[in-house]
Amino acid sequence: MLELALIEKLTDVLEKEASVYEDFLSIQKGKTDILVNGNISELEKMIKTEQSFFEEIQGLEAEREQIIEQIAQKTKTDSSALNLTWMINNYVKPEQANKLKSLRDKILNTVNELKKVNEQNARLINNSLEYINFSINLIASASDSGSRYGNDGKEGKAERRSFFDIKL
Repeated sequence: MLELALIEKLTDVLEKEASVYEDFLSIQKGKTDILVNGNISELEKMIKTEQSFFEEIQGLEAEREQIIEQIAQKTKTDSSALNLTWMINNYVKPEQANKLKSLRDKILNTVNELKKVNEQNARLINNSLEYINFSINLIASASDSGSRYGNDGKEGKAERRSFFDIKL
């Protein structure tokens, strides 16, 4: 069995990670609303908030990896081979195993939900970009559909007009 203190440290870090991922998920769901409403200033604030979450997650991941390294040394196991499932099956007490399983499942479910929300946000952003490109192309290719008459009074070709005055 592993040293109880290391398992408790690992459990604490995983609980913090689960909490941060849940908070990040709620932020991403809020981002969906912001994208739907087209609120650019709120989107900018949201991106700054996301950055702080990324930094917090990176710190927790580094802490978790450090604990895994300590566990690997204690068990004389390669740290790259250690994962929660392996530890649950081989090195922890049943009550610790249940707690670790619960945290693992909670984190995996939250990350899967995050993935879905991020895919939805990406689709919203792509739809907005397509609409913007369509609008720009529509404006750029605007033409005068009316007839033009020449000096001789006969109907001639209408010139293609563009909204943008571009000189090359």
